[in-house]
Amino acid sequence: MRIFPHKSINGKVLLFLFFIFYFILPFSLQAQNTNTNTSSAATTYADDILYPLEVPIGNKLYIENLTDYITTVYNFAVSIAGILAVVVIMYGGLRWATSAGN
Repeated sequence: MRIFPHKSINGKVLLFLFFIFYFILPFSLQAQNTNTNTSSAATTYADDILYPLEVPIGNKLYIENLTDYITTVYNFAVSIAGILAVVVIMYGGLRWATSAGN
């Protein structure tokens, strides 16, 4: 279903909404946590909080934000995939070396 009957206006509206929701809105919706228990009126932003991991990933015990968590999991997965690839290549080489020409 089209918002507007003209095709190019519909595309421009969707492009504009995409730009607003994915590039502008996240900068205006940053979470913060105010510390009311301390005597100072300092504000602690969500970027300053370290979140403990239930199960450490590599040598990481704490993460700062979702981006840090995704990066850590990705790096860990790529490392495991690299180790498995080397093991599979070594196994294939061993099978090839011991095949006796078959």
